Amino acid sequence: MRNFVCTTAALCFAAGSAVGAEWPDPNPAPNGDGTNTWYVGNNTQYPIIQDVLDACGDGDEIVVAEGLYVESLSIDNNDVTLRPFCNEDGEWDSVTFWNPTEGFENDNDYAMFVTGGNNTYIGRPRMLTQLPNTNVVTTMIQPGEWDPSGAPMDVQDVASATSGFAITFWSRSIDNVAIYSVDGLATFQDCIISSSDGFGGGAMITGDANTTQFVNCLFTNTYAGGQNFELNGEPVCVVTIIGGEPQFHGCGIIGNEAGAAGVIHQRDGGGIWYDCDFADNFTMSGEGMYRCEGGTPSFNDCIFAKNESREGTIYFNSTGVSGARFMNFSHCNFEGNYTSGAQYGGAVQVVCDDCSGDAPEISFSDCGFDGNNGNMGLGLYDIDSPYFPEYRIAADINDGGLVTDASGNSAAGDVNADGFVNTTDLEELFAMLGTCTHDSDYSGDVQIGDLLDLIAVYGNSCN
Repeated sequence: MRNFVCTTAALCFAAGSAVGAEWPDPNPAPNGDGTNTWYVGNNTQYPIIQDVLDACGDGDEIVVAEGLYVESLSIDNNDVTLRPFCNEDGEWDSVTFWNPTEGFENDNDYAMFVTGGNNTYIGRPRMLTQLPNTNVVTTMIQPGEWDPSGAPMDVQDVASATSGFAITFWSRSIDNVAIYSVDGLATFQDCIISSSDGFGGGAMITGDANTTQFVNCLFTNTYAGGQNFELNGEPVCVVTIIGGEPQFHGCGIIGNEAGAAGVIHQRDGGGIWYDCDFADNFTMSGEGMYRCEGGTPSFNDCIFAKNESREGTIYFNSTGVSGARFMNFSHCNFEGNYTSGAQYGGAVQVVCDDCSGDAPEISFSDCGFDGNNGNMGLGLYDIDSPYFPEYRIAADINDGGLVTDASGNSAAGDVNADGFVNTTDLEELFAMLGTCTHDSDYSGDVQIGDLLDLIAVYGNSCN
């Protein structure tokens, strides 16, 4: 179960051309392994973060002071860590990157551009750090940074103390994105990817060599109408994937609205979605919430709940897909999804120009279905395709309801594991936790991840 806890970013604007105070001294600070730690952003010697990205070496760490930065950043460095400042309480300071819509960087159309970047981490640092001498050590963070406060902390403890999120990325124009990756190899971990004004895309991922990885990231509260991205002509969606093998681990695609191109739009390539939640997304003008043309991603331990689309929660145009290429679903649940016809594609709709009657290129293993287009259990047309048989089955489908995950939960918010998300789950949570207040008050607790999933299903009843 993931914990998606949104906190309000402090709106501290970057000084831009202002010269920061001369602290810490020295800056960058040398490390024992020959790398450097740079302190950048507001009130430092380096208020322009891009200057440091251009100057730093492989293996360096870039620590960003609290603030909202209206910049288009580009990073192609290897083995670099870009993370927030850790305050004296052992928490990440609030850092937000917002793509410009005017000025010299207006035409860049992104908040961050990544190409290459092997072993580069953006947001939360990696759990383990490999030193140049090949030793591997646990990543430790010093509260207070150069002005120490207490003992160094394991990076996982810092993350759990701050609701799990390190950096926020905002887009704010209908044809812009927050993150643009071309053949990227970097990892974004513990990031919120959204839009300040409700318009714009989340991530644009392109290139056959792209293996960009998103770990415990939340894509939320965006409207992406599918307008052409000026830099490559591809549709701007919450996530756009054009080729490559991107990876998504423990991510949430929650509460987004999109146009005809879909909430997630994929053309060719593959990729992995593991332990991800797709909930409360709306795209009635698009064929599917996840619109895939010729691509063959795999979904493992994922939940699809309360998404609305025109023809299929997953809309798979498999024209040209053949041989060993499969769209795979393993241990996934489809619950309460709705299509405009209320008959076909409550889970998956497959179309194909040249494969009628062919062996299927779509497979389900140990998956559960309930409440899609109002059907109890697996409805006759929840999965609709031109293949014969319509789909391949590995481990049996649970045609009587939902499958349980490793935590014993059978759906988003199913706390008591009875196969249903209803008020009894809320009552059980409130009995454990008391009256619901702000989500951030419950940072890091697994039960609160359940509560947030319930909110995604029922609507936010908490202030």
